[in-house]
Amino acid sequence: MNADILQRCRKAFGDDDADTLLTAINLASDLRELHRFEEALELTTDTLARRRRLLGDDHPDSLDAAIGLALSLFGLDRFAEAREHDEETLHRCRRVYGDDHPSTLIAANNLARDLRLLGQFAESLDLYEDTHARHRRVLGADHPAALASASNLAIGLAAADRLEEAVRLGEETVERSRRVLGADHPYTRRSVQYLAGHQEQLDARP
Repeated sequence: MNADILQRCRKAFGDDDADTLLTAINLASDLRELHRFEEALELTTDTLARRRRLLGDDHPDSLDAAIGLALSLFGLDRFAEAREHDEETLHRCRRVYGDDHPSTLIAANNLARDLRLLGQFAESLDLYEDTHARHRRVLGADHPAALASASNLAIGLAAADRLEEAVRLGEETVERSRRVLGADHPYTRRSVQYLAGHQEQLDARP
């Protein structure tokens, strides 16, 4: 659907029109959902370049495209490149929005994930902990974004071999998710899966 709309927008409004670029971003997101990361990367790279040229590096639309570009790199297992982009985007988001803005927290979480997958567990965990604390303070412990960040922090704890803490946080997150979102919500189901993985790791210890 978005591919057809993008072609129509390009024909009607041109490649640099705001609606054309928004449609391109939405199509790139669709492509990532389909694991078509090369296509998503190509489209997001082009869109980011256009938005930066038209709007500047620090415009919210440019920052949104930069987050998408790093996600596409991450999907291709290009973690070091994703980290470089996420570090730059987090720096810009903090300067433009402040430390507690949702876009800043998304960028921080993405960078924490990159660091974890690059084996930089201590740095990753510090960032996960800070991001989760900000989510809880700004949104409340039961907010879906705070619950997602709790799951991410538990993953970071497990990666740092702090499995008991990962299990405890995972149990708390599952309980909150079931109460707030319901047992069938995707966040709840993911939390259950993560908790099972942490518990399995803990049980496998000699």
